[in-house]
Amino acid sequence: MMFNLNLIEMVTVIEVKERVNRNGEPFHALIVSGGIDIVQSKSTGKSYLTERQASLPTTLDRKKCQSLIGKELPGTISKVPCMPFDYTVPESGEIIRINHRWEYVSDESFPGNTNAFGPKEEEESLVLELEEMLI
Repeated sequence: MMFNLNLIEMVTVIEVKERVNRNGEPFHALIVSGGIDIVQSKSTGKSYLTERQASLPTTLDRKKCQSLIGKELPGTISKVPCMPFDYTVPESGEIIRINHRWEYVSDESFPGNTNAFGPKEEEESLVLELEEMLI
């Protein structure tokens, strides 16, 4: 007997935030969690837990976005290089330099779809529209 266990990686919607694009127009973003990681502090050498999170812009209204809290979407959160920037750690006030961001990556192997929401063409159109809003 053979088993085919194609495991699909999932992220969980944990929060909804309202954002404003460069034209001053509001939109909603889903905050998704990709799980917990154990990392080691570069300054103290001590280990601590951190959560991989990313912001996923939407064209959905607030009510629909809120209905997605707790739901899982196929995909992962990946570390993506970016221009270095300073970040103040809220708990300690320590300023650290970061040269990456966390980004949601859809799971292309999701059965029946190229992504969680629909055909690839619709995704590409939405991504281009949202990228313009965020620039």
